[in-house]
Amino acid sequence: MVTWDQIMFLIKGSHKNFDTIEEISLIRKGDLLMREISSIGPYHVGVYCGKHVIEFTAPENSKFSHQFTSCSSNSESGTVNKKSVKNFIAKKPYRVVRLRMAIPENFSALVEEAMDYDGIYHPLMNNCLHFALRLLELEPGSIPKSLPIQRDVEISMDDLEERATLTGRNNMEIN
Repeated sequence: MVTWDQIMFLIKGSHKNFDTIEEISLIRKGDLLMREISSIGPYHVGVYCGKHVIEFTAPENSKFSHQFTSCSSNSESGTVNKKSVKNFIAKKPYRVVRLRMAIPENFSALVEEAMDYDGIYHPLMNNCLHFALRLLELEPGSIPKSLPIQRDVEISMDDLEERATLTGRNNMEIN
């Protein structure tokens, strides 16, 4: 289920555990590209995975307005795509944000595995942000409240999970 904090993340395009990357030329694997859906928000999220952005979208025959006015789940699988950065952005305003920790060591394998994902798209239960968080091996239901800031030291997922348990990862705060 989408939490209030995730809704705010999708609307604002920022969060205290993510740094905004000002120059698109500085993008790197694991960065989230957040493209405006409309001028009043929210953002659509994809994950940069090298030369492409991987995204999870509603079924092609699903209307945008129906996705957000209906809380009932449809029975159709969402679509996973890889697009160039240019095609993902599609001349719309966007942000690039980077998690303040290392991406999973097996990130490339997770992306390849995700290409076969056939989950049911639901705007509240299984959306583009949930998909992106799973690729970063974060819980899709929440973003950890407090993450270590990435410096020159790599942090293992075991260390992160232990720290997240100690800090209560379900109580996220938005800047």
